[in-house]
Amino acid sequence: ETMNKRACYAMVFATAGLGLLWLYFVLVMFLGRSIGGKGIGLGLIGLSLPFALGVFFIVIRAMLARGLVSSTQLVNLTLVVCVSLGSLFIVDIIYAIHLKSQSVGKPRLEESRPFDSAMTWRELYPPLYYPTDRNFRLHKANFSVSGTHYGVLYSPELMQSPTLAKSVFELQEFSCIIDQHGFRNTIPLDQADIFTLGDSFTFGWAIDSAHSWVGILEDATHRPIYNLGIHDSSPKQELELLKYLIETSGNSMKIHTLLWMIYEGNDLEDSHGENRLPNPNNPSHMEQLIEGTVLQSLHEIPFLIKEQAMITKIRDEDIVFRIPSLQENRSNQNIIDGIQSWFPLYHATNLGPRLFVPQYIERAGKPFSYVLNHPNRPRLDQVFEEMAQLGKEFSFNVIVVIAPTAVRLHGRFYENFPPISDKPHFIDYIATLSEQKGFRTLNLLPFLSTYGDKELLYLRDDDHWNKKGHAVAAEIIFREIFQQETEK
Repeated sequence: ETMNKRACYAMVFATAGLGLLWLYFVLVMFLGRSIGGKGIGLGLIGLSLPFALGVFFIVIRAMLARGLVSSTQLVNLTLVVCVSLGSLFIVDIIYAIHLKSQSVGKPRLEESRPFDSAMTWRELYPPLYYPTDRNFRLHKANFSVSGTHYGVLYSPELMQSPTLAKSVFELQEFSCIIDQHGFRNTIPLDQADIFTLGDSFTFGWAIDSAHSWVGILEDATHRPIYNLGIHDSSPKQELELLKYLIETSGNSMKIHTLLWMIYEGNDLEDSHGENRLPNPNNPSHMEQLIEGTVLQSLHEIPFLIKEQAMITKIRDEDIVFRIPSLQENRSNQNIIDGIQSWFPLYHATNLGPRLFVPQYIERAGKPFSYVLNHPNRPRLDQVFEEMAQLGKEFSFNVIVVIAPTAVRLHGRFYENFPPISDKPHFIDYIATLSEQKGFRTLNLLPFLSTYGDKELLYLRDDDHWNKKGHAVAAEIIFREIFQQETEK
């Protein structure tokens, strides 16, 4: 009887221990994700928990009955599992606190808005929305705005630095008209047969339309060009946007040539999901019932566990291993006139001072395996395949234009700049993929490289092209694509 009680206690203890381990990994790996179009929430995970516990109990009982493991061994193994899980949980918390300490200098623009006279792009730029459940956005239609703003690397506390205030931060004049379809255009949709597709580089970030590469190219070709650029969009979102416009515009869209700009900086890492994320401002009925109660705090615990888990950070590329000497060198660039900056400042004799985006520096230094093994890489392949099919179905030519980062073009000419890869792995991958799909490909990097150590083509406080950068890009695209076509 004593042995039976010990065996029962051991089975319950082991089942509970394995259940906790299973629950931790399910929360971390699947909570908030979508499988087969079905979102996985706490309800589904809660329903699966009794089933998992039942399976564990049956397996453990069978192992005890067959003598594969004794009660003592089972208890010891369960203790190891529980201690390991507890240790992992503690490591998650410690690393989350460490990351918080590293982001102390990160700009918090939203909190500074009531105390800063300068306008930021978030306050000025046309608002975006999701027109469908698919993963893409449009500007809200019939919207116009005009004003000035600093670059995206600006924060008011950094204006205390004389170097940044006098030599880096520059107010950019920006005016924008959004048409009835949700795009930055002044020409009707049915008048153009050349379309441009891309992210903020195509949209024309921090620059008037006339001075953007799209506007300059339109003047050079003497042909209307319709701009489909949406800032903060991925190739997947751009594909979905194009599908939507073709579907909803009817016969008014007569596309013959599509200039599709791919950006080295974040087009691999940005969202490539099929559907948009659930609306965080649309809580479920249960969430509304428990709002303001202790249950609301308990409801948030699983999401905090997932967010702080190292597994989540590894999967989302938030954990980056750096060589200590390089990290120490880089940190010196983050102290500017005694002020801590999230963005490092580098100096070059010919190019002058400039702030750089740390994520782009890190990505530019990664090996080819980073591109090849990235979870979005096969999704990107599928996007290009679908674009090829779309081009065939609607009889338009796709020309892929690849834009490098400022890190790639100018970085090596700045003093004490961290080393980057000898080859632009993502650019090379996109060029190869584009050619495999039969697209004409224009890699801007070799052409822009002549300016690398001579003239800055990017804003000093932003990761986008300045006026010169847009003008040079437009001249290259016109010469290499449209002028050659005319000569033929």
